[in-house]
Amino acid sequence: MLTSNLPLNLSTFLVVLTPILTYSLRSFFPQNMDKFNSMAGGLGIVAIIVAMMPGIVSTIPLILTEDHWTYLTTYPRVSYVVFLTILFGFFIMYTLEKFAHDKTKRGEDPSNLLYYTHLSCLGMFLFVAVSVLPPIAKGSTASLYLFSLVICFEIFLEENGLIRHYKERFHNGTRALIVGFGLLGYFFGVHMAENMPHLFYAGIQGIIAGAFLLCIVKTEFALLEQSSHFPTFLLSALFKIILLFLIFFVF
Repeated sequence: MLTSNLPLNLSTFLVVLTPILTYSLRSFFPQNMDKFNSMAGGLGIVAIIVAMMPGIVSTIPLILTEDHWTYLTTYPRVSYVVFLTILFGFFIMYTLEKFAHDKTKRGEDPSNLLYYTHLSCLGMFLFVAVSVLPPIAKGSTASLYLFSLVICFEIFLEENGLIRHYKERFHNGTRALIVGFGLLGYFFGVHMAENMPHLFYAGIQGIIAGAFLLCIVKTEFALLEQSSHFPTFLLSALFKIILLFLIFFVF
């Protein structure tokens, strides 16, 4: 059941349907996917570094006010744990992409175990990402939209990687399953996630930021031989910088 919060409903709708939208883009513009990849990367990397990372840091004082963390009693300890989640997201995604890439590079099909692990991680990523949208919606609408776009960009890049590695195994039925994870995350967020501690939100955003950074690196810098379009990456990054400047300093 949807809430009466229009920004939340729009953000959830966009995020949950991103796998379907990605499929549509691939169908209508198959020759331009390198530019779409770089556009997502350029917009995403600025959003992470300029807006998302400071947002994660700003939750550290809030975590310190919660009295149920036995060992997280100082700023260095909390910042260590929070930024460790960024590394966790980065290396989890790196490990999955590395194993899949090695198989693809040798002309072999990745195993079903690797495929289902990769798919499960994407599904759980979407679940937890959507689950924190309702609590974020109670704060800043701009933060809600920004976080939603970061999720969309990451799903876009990751789905293109899954198609490249697993080909016909990644089909519309699989996309529907991923969408289902997102819907479950929405209902969890509406009814339960808002009572979660601030460390939960900071950790989720950290994992997403780390995973997305890996997706951008492996796409833009050809770490795993993905296609990219450098001018589009730069223009998209510049556009995002200007947009965030207007949001933070003008509006």
